[in-house]
Amino acid sequence: MGVQPLSAENGYLARSGVRLHRLLLGWLLFQSGLCLYADNTSIPWDKLFTELAERATDEATLERWSEALLERAEQPLNLNHADRDALEALPFLSASQVEALSYYLYRYGPMEDVAELALVEGLDASTIELLIPFIYLDKGSQDAVSPPVAIRLGKHSLRYVTGRTLETKSGYKNTHDG
Repeated sequence: MGVQPLSAENGYLARSGVRLHRLLLGWLLFQSGLCLYADNTSIPWDKLFTELAERATDEATLERWSEALLERAEQPLNLNHADRDALEALPFLSASQVEALSYYLYRYGPMEDVAELALVEGLDASTIELLIPFIYLDKGSQDAVSPPVAIRLGKHSLRYVTGRTLETKSGYKNTHDG
């Protein structure tokens, strides 16, 4: 029994078509899942207000914090360029958490992804979940250096090396006695 050629008769094309359909269907489901996840980033208001109610001393403080968070939800805070005062305005962050977050940004520079918040000491998963709707990460304008500026301000060295011996090498000598 030899190798059978690829043809519709032996079912190869039908099997590859099924594989292609399954692959396409899987890709579409994956992409639609990503879209649903992106749309499902709503603010957990019930959890947030429960947390604030536990920390608030009176109703006026709770109302002030709620208004501040509603405003912050409309205009999120750029975490990479936030100062301590802006971080302290978020009522669910304690002073030690603000300090740890400020130190992390100072030490390691701007964050690339919100997943880095898990690396900040003192921020637990529930605090990060509360923080994410009120922040965004922008690295800012990273100025690219143009070639003329790089030539003017950079350190450069140019070397030109040539080699020549004083004696003619034996392979190049005229050896015939003519």
